Amino acid sequence: MSPLLSTLVNSILFAPLILASTEYEIRHRFLSHPSSSTANSDINPFVHLGYLNPLLSQPEGQTASDPWLGVAQIRSDGTDHEGETEMVDDGRGWYQVGLVLDQGDDEDEWMIASTRAGYLSSRPKVKIGLDSAYIPTHVSVHPSATGLTNTNGTSVKLPKGPNDVVWEFHPVSKTKNPSLAPPPPVDTATGAPLQPVPEKSFMAKYWMYITGAVLFLLIQLGPDDPRGAPAPAK
Repeated sequence: MSPLLSTLVNSILFAPLILASTEYEIRHRFLSHPSSSTANSDINPFVHLGYLNPLLSQPEGQTASDPWLGVAQIRSDGTDHEGETEMVDDGRGWYQVGLVLDQGDDEDEWMIASTRAGYLSSRPKVKIGLDSAYIPTHVSVHPSATGLTNTNGTSVKLPKGPNDVVWEFHPVSKTKNPSLAPPPPVDTATGAPLQPVPEKSFMAKYWMYITGAVLFLLIQLGPDDPRGAPAPAK
């Protein structure tokens, strides 16, 4: 096997493993209310929550009826973050989850979702959308219990780890663009659409053929020369 062919085969075989090893850090925090009157130094920083690890292979025992069950997993880094996760909120602030696509990205480049901290009387539910290449496309956070009301004034604690959060993953597919007619030609000088050339009428298109046919019929229907008539005098 040639070196080029061997490299190509290895790239195809090991590409899923390389993609599957891509992990995205997830961080979270409480944002006190009102945040606009809080100095930047007093705003709680994001702290580590876990890692998102997309899986490209279907887990063993999983049925095809739910192919997205287990396509991604959230794992902890094994480090004790108990001191970082002792944040509390009075229920009037916001709970934020940030998904870091690249460790070198600033906070304004993260995917960040928020919900009122008062909903954390139950475990928060974090939904993550994944495209066909298993790359995160969006993140949202919701209360996991249905019919839950915002408990303003009730102290809530930051989830200690990934197991204190309900995780959901959803496929995101691109919709096909609708088939549209080609745009009309435009005037390169003004940019205005060119007026279409007026279509010729039936007579304007076929008057030559009609005239020829009429002349032919007139000739055919004209009087015949009389037979047996005396020849003209010479």
